[in-house]
Amino acid sequence: MTVTHRLLPVLAGAMVLGSGLAAHAADAPAGLTLYEADGARVAFDFAAGAGVFSASNARLGQGITSLDDGSTQKDLNWAEAYVKPGLSVRLDSQSIGSVYGTVAVIGSTTQGDGDAFSATGTQLTHGGVSHGDLERAALGWASGDLLWQKDALDLSVGRQDFVLGDGFLLADGNADVGKEGGYWFGARSAWSNSMVARLGWDPLEADAFWLKSDQNSGNMEIHGLNLEAKREGLGSVAVAGMRISQDDPNASGLFGSDGVNSLRKGMKVWDFRAQGTPLPMLPDLFLSAEYVQESNDTDGRRLDANAWYGEIGYTFSDVPWSPSLSYRYAHFSGDDSTTTSQSEAFDPLRYGMVRGWGSYFHGEVAGQYLLFNSNENLHMIHATVSPLETVQAGVIYYDFSLDQASAGASKDYGQEVDLHVDWMPLDWLTVSGVYGRFMPGAAAKTALGGSDSMDVMELVSTVKF
Repeated sequence: MTVTHRLLPVLAGAMVLGSGLAAHAADAPAGLTLYEADGARVAFDFAAGAGVFSASNARLGQGITSLDDGSTQKDLNWAEAYVKPGLSVRLDSQSIGSVYGTVAVIGSTTQGDGDAFSATGTQLTHGGVSHGDLERAALGWASGDLLWQKDALDLSVGRQDFVLGDGFLLADGNADVGKEGGYWFGARSAWSNSMVARLGWDPLEADAFWLKSDQNSGNMEIHGLNLEAKREGLGSVAVAGMRISQDDPNASGLFGSDGVNSLRKGMKVWDFRAQGTPLPMLPDLFLSAEYVQESNDTDGRRLDANAWYGEIGYTFSDVPWSPSLSYRYAHFSGDDSTTTSQSEAFDPLRYGMVRGWGSYFHGEVAGQYLLFNSNENLHMIHATVSPLETVQAGVIYYDFSLDQASAGASKDYGQEVDLHVDWMPLDWLTVSGVYGRFMPGAAAKTALGGSDSMDVMELVSTVKF
């Protein structure tokens, strides 16, 4: 089983609203200017992270199989680190627009016992692994001042980041497993190949894209079109349509009923979403929702699945410590065992963590090691306070249940509580500490074979400029 991984955590809280628009090579980090003159700019960007991790009662006390020596490990301690330096160049001309390019490399390591992945009983990385890769390598052209607005048309190709909305479906083109290490950080995020065309006419934007994921996530190829309207201070509404033309089921694990061909190949996806602060008289109110429909009827493959969530949050900005409170309900369909002609199991594709803790890794235990946005319903409550301008503390409560279960079996998967503290002493430095406990319900105990609560502790620091 190959799962998607997280993006960098941010000192954000539940109510941070991103751009809402698809991100790609033109949105590479601004970085530090090395040279700027006569319409030319060369910039250096850098990201790094290091963390120590501890997990007890992996697989609810049953333990997991080590990739290193095949032993069973119940309690694990490990460390991860990565560095990702990058360089970008942009040449602006009044006659031809702007030409730009970006390149970045990455090195990562995992030391100690390796991760606590418990869904299948075998971890995905192990200690003593270090690996380097090319991360970004993309070229692009933007229209500059040639058309009706700045960079109204933007074309790019190559290895680059692409995030749809805030990452509910597409955020991460690479699965950091095996020799790559760094499972928790998941610092590799660029798609292994892509073509992106962006057309903007404020407040409207259209993105046509072709994306190819890495080998670890099935060499999946996605063709799509995203249409979005955004108004500063209010938010965005969008619709996207996609089709998956290629997938390797031996890597993705998504086999059709014949056990040979990919269930994902030929799949059509419709995505509808809205997010923002739509009521000017209530600027502290945040609303977000997304609905996804997946279907497939090609070459005998039968799929009819869906997922959606709704979220409401409020920040009491006039109260000391600016407390915030949000609630989310999320549904990811599961396969109905009484139906034999098709699958209803939702395919989570390549989601990621863009808006901070809880999105869309639901639970630092469950969402990281046990459940992965399929056959799942959940309630999430997130409360935060900011006692200092540079410090935020929060607590997240989850209640998980299965969407589908065997006849007569319990759907109660369990509850989780996460505590997090984030300190951002500098604009480019974040230090976070997290404790999470997952308390299993009957469904989790049956699926995983254990009955103990699973705990994790994390201390991480990230640098990004």
